[in-house]
Amino acid sequence: MPVSMEKIEPLLLRVEKPARYLGGEFNQIVKRGPEIKVRCCLAFPDVYDLGMSYHGYSLLYERVNRNPHWAAERAFTPWPDFEALSRECGIPLYSLETRRALSEFDVVGFTLQHEVNYTNILTMLDLGGIPIESKERSAPYPLILGGGEGAFSPESMACFFDAFIIGDGEEALEEILQTVEDAKDRNWSRERLHLALASIAGVYVPSFYDVEYLEDGRVASVRPNREGVPAIIKKRHFDLTSDLGAVRPVVPLLRTVHDRLAIEIRRGCVNGCRFCQAGMITRPVRERSVDQILEIAREGIKNTGYDEVSLLSLSSADYTAIGTLVRKMTSEFGPSRVSVSLPSLRINAFDIDIADEIRGVRKSNFTFAPEAGTDRLRKVINKEVSQEDFLRIIEEVFQRGWQTIKFYYMIGLPTETDEDLDGIVEATQKAARIGRKYHGRKALINVTLSPFVPKSNTPFQWEAQVAEEELHRRYQYVRRRLRSGNIDVKTADTGSSFVEAVLARGDRRLGKTLRRAWELGCKFDGWSEYFNLNLWMEAFRQTGLDPKFYANRQREEDEVFPFDHLDSNLGKRFLWADQRRAWRQRVMERCEIGKCAGCDACDDKTEHILARGRPGATDEMERYPEDISAARETKTDRLETGRKLEDPDKQSMVRAAEALYHRRAKEQASRAGAEKPEQDSNGSAHHAKRERAEPLRRFPEPAKVQRLRVSYTKLDSLRYLGHLDLAKVVGLALRRAGAPLAYSEGFNPKPRVQFPPPLPLGVGGRRELFDVVLIRTVVPRELIRDLNAVTVPGLGFLSAEEIDLKEDSLECCVAASRFVVEMEPDRVGLSLEEVRGHVAEFERCATFAVDVKKKRRIKEIDLRESVSMIEVEESSSNGREGGADASAQERRIFIKLDIQHRSGLFVQPQIALGFILGRPIERGNGVRIDRE
Repeated sequence: MPVSMEKIEPLLLRVEKPARYLGGEFNQIVKRGPEIKVRCCLAFPDVYDLGMSYHGYSLLYERVNRNPHWAAERAFTPWPDFEALSRECGIPLYSLETRRALSEFDVVGFTLQHEVNYTNILTMLDLGGIPIESKERSAPYPLILGGGEGAFSPESMACFFDAFIIGDGEEALEEILQTVEDAKDRNWSRERLHLALASIAGVYVPSFYDVEYLEDGRVASVRPNREGVPAIIKKRHFDLTSDLGAVRPVVPLLRTVHDRLAIEIRRGCVNGCRFCQAGMITRPVRERSVDQILEIAREGIKNTGYDEVSLLSLSSADYTAIGTLVRKMTSEFGPSRVSVSLPSLRINAFDIDIADEIRGVRKSNFTFAPEAGTDRLRKVINKEVSQEDFLRIIEEVFQRGWQTIKFYYMIGLPTETDEDLDGIVEATQKAARIGRKYHGRKALINVTLSPFVPKSNTPFQWEAQVAEEELHRRYQYVRRRLRSGNIDVKTADTGSSFVEAVLARGDRRLGKTLRRAWELGCKFDGWSEYFNLNLWMEAFRQTGLDPKFYANRQREEDEVFPFDHLDSNLGKRFLWADQRRAWRQRVMERCEIGKCAGCDACDDKTEHILARGRPGATDEMERYPEDISAARETKTDRLETGRKLEDPDKQSMVRAAEALYHRRAKEQASRAGAEKPEQDSNGSAHHAKRERAEPLRRFPEPAKVQRLRVSYTKLDSLRYLGHLDLAKVVGLALRRAGAPLAYSEGFNPKPRVQFPPPLPLGVGGRRELFDVVLIRTVVPRELIRDLNAVTVPGLGFLSAEEIDLKEDSLECCVAASRFVVEMEPDRVGLSLEEVRGHVAEFERCATFAVDVKKKRRIKEIDLRESVSMIEVEESSSNGREGGADASAQERRIFIKLDIQHRSGLFVQPQIALGFILGRPIERGNGVRIDRE
């Protein structure tokens, strides 16, 4: 049965961001009735704000809900405040669509996106009323599925899951749901259902496999324990060009981490970064055509109201028609102020011309991930870019007007020395000097340092993670030398990275450690305020496992990994050969436009699918040669060459680092002599600044021709939405309705929508107002009709009237707000007569001084001056004022009060009423407040 709002609502004002737990978003799909045969809950093991930015669930949500007999719903890990209250009140974890407990679903699917989220999965299972371990679940349903990157190394979570999807989930999930539908119709047992799942390509059922260990703790083998179960599970592959993906995604009412329309333009990456699991397991490359992306953008913008489109890929700048795509998108959507962003940029694929195209609509900061500080180490990780090119790009960015640049570096990469750390310092300091040259103190370099974590299915899966003490030393080594006013250094937590490294290559024995850590209180381990390494170490101690065995141990070539039976279509021989190439600093080129890398991703049925030469692409604008596949070596040759490479010893690496240090010192001295400062007329030295580029304004703002004052309601669950989130929702509704909005000027234009003083959280609005400025004249009643056609529950548009463009803002001309407070007498402990007595006493007072907290300080306010009118009425729930036949439980007390806004006199209605009645008034506890 669905969890009732009567149980949930009293908790909402006691937690942070109550709208996380209410649903009701744009494009939410709610399915009820007996025609639904299979219900699937997409459960994200982190807070709503992050989970709603996960594109994978948007794809699956739309795809599953296309079937009229299936329903996909969503659930997220509740923040600890709501979890505690839920447990206290006996409220299970529920879905946002129908408020069903997780235990009532047929399938609950989790993404194993990040190892530090694994304890959250246990929280969600437990809070949802589902036994934690698979062996504890006797009934066939719910079936607990796992997917995502972590499914390629899932053994530490194997005891908690019924099955994992290895690879792309679009088609695999549909096949699983069809199997579940058949199983329910035929009343299959749990065992029979698991056997049917194991026969689906790409589905791994861990209970059908036994693990044996060597005496030293390493894995000896992983074998099936029954006939008909495949010894090797190959990953699923989906051609994203066959589907438009998410064109009607659920749009959160809250502001989230990535609050924009995401379009997956490219899946897969062959840059070959040797630390990057995502780039390895998603091969081969599949690109949508330019025309298909434009079609998705048109539909998505219309259905969501977003004014920003994010071109999603592991490296968006590597899309083979990126120049054409960006130009066409900015040309088509720029005039309506829809901007384009590239969230993932490699430095050696950066194109400043593309950046200029993007900033023609909206300008954002640039983020680069050099990962390593020297040319040598970037060759080791196969992310080659020269220091000279790196600094040239930074100069171009600053010269064109950007003031903030972010760098991401990894600490503890294989073969890293202090010379490589010096490279981070040197590159950052030079970038800072370039920034100051163009922008003075406004220039800012943000540097993030993160520990290297060896991951499965990468050439570095054999490598050890650097010990935590050494990682701290390297952090401090860089930090001490980057103390500058316009350089900000942040470091990722080494403790959580250590736990991540343990779980990333862990075996099944870690399942008991995970459970024990969760029982000890581990949750939200990816959040610094909640991660507790001491609890994790205690869990390792109690379960008798050494975490350093998993994180800090170098593997040998022939070691059996716990995940070797899960085939990522790379080939272990290829990964080992590439690891040998890393130690010899051999760089591999991108195989979709050059030589074959030697992995097993491509075969007779699967090959790179590129946008170049397909509909909408214009080759003359792209950077790639015609003969992109002209020179190909055989896979065998590449593998054998890589495997024969010998490792350099540590002494030779130190000698190479010293040689590089002396060469740099010599080059720096040479440059210093060549770049002498200019002399002014008095002979004193000064440095000449280059002229700063003027902001690019390709789409000038049209003239403003109309201003409307719109009235609307903010009721139901929207009363728990904060003011800034409400402003976002109103803006989305206006864009979805096709309103010709006027925008502010500047680098980050915003719609010209103005609001009166905001409502307190939890207070509804029966007739709220906002002003909107338009660039084309519209008929007010037609705009109201269009708005009501695309709105969300609780947001109803009542009327619109035209006002003068130069009319005072609402915030200036609103003098007071009238609030209606509805109270249940039993909940507040006062009778109608007692309430009237307190109000009469208040009205008899000439002054009524109270102390109110305002912006972290206490201010004395005369409540008689603040509350200009107060009235008390009684009504029964059937609508008859003071009906004699109404029971005591049905009676309500209604209090109307006008509260002034002028001169800082405003006091929140529940606070004002609490002073008048002589006791605190809590909203949501038998008390409802609306503004009329």
